Amino acid sequence: MDDRYFFDKEINGIVVLDKNESSHLLKVRRAKINDVVTGFCGDGYDYKLSILTAEKNCSLKVIDKVLNTKIEDLSITVCLAYIKNDALTEAVENLTALGVNKIILFSSKYSVAKIDDDKKEKLIHVAIQSCKQCERATIPVIEIQKNLDLKTLKGDIYLAYENETNFSKQINLSSNKVNLIIGPEGGFSIEEVEYFKKHNANLISLGKTILRAPLASVVGVCRLKEHK
Repeated sequence: MDDRYFFDKEINGIVVLDKNESSHLLKVRRAKINDVVTGFCGDGYDYKLSILTAEKNCSLKVIDKVLNTKIEDLSITVCLAYIKNDALTEAVENLTALGVNKIILFSSKYSVAKIDDDKKEKLIHVAIQSCKQCERATIPVIEIQKNLDLKTLKGDIYLAYENETNFSKQINLSSNKVNLIIGPEGGFSIEEVEYFKKHNANLISLGKTILRAPLASVVGVCRLKEHK
């Protein structure tokens, strides 16, 4: 795996790395002027870049750009109830690597954690780092909703529910857009489950054992991808 560097935008064929990316490129990887590296900005393209300046915020020239091939055919949104920091970081990292397009974080009855804009920015950074590792060139959208608005979801809706015992229950995707709802550490209340069912959510099992939210989100996405 080659090192990949994230930049904000391209202006007239030039990109500028922030100080952290520049430090890794110049001090850790010991790159020199005219060396060629790979960069991305979240637009779905991989950029071939030549180093122009060896500064705190180094500049690079765009030599070429090609469409990244690691794009999933299935557009997946994961709706994840608020969970604790370490678990949330783990979930975002893994969901990014799995190619999820959007992550909606929302409050539920048994949520014990809180999400704010500062935490959202940290999660975006986690997603960017995961994109580097998995060589993805698009960054999942991370959205915060106080209460999950099912009317905003496009496509099929599936709810991972610990009391659904039929693991072999068929998943039938009607389009290339699908949504997966994952609960917090304490699970969903009966009232919440009934609300989701009323709004066309299909209950699915992720197995006989109870999974932590980060693992449940991974298993759930893998189940959906099996049926694309």
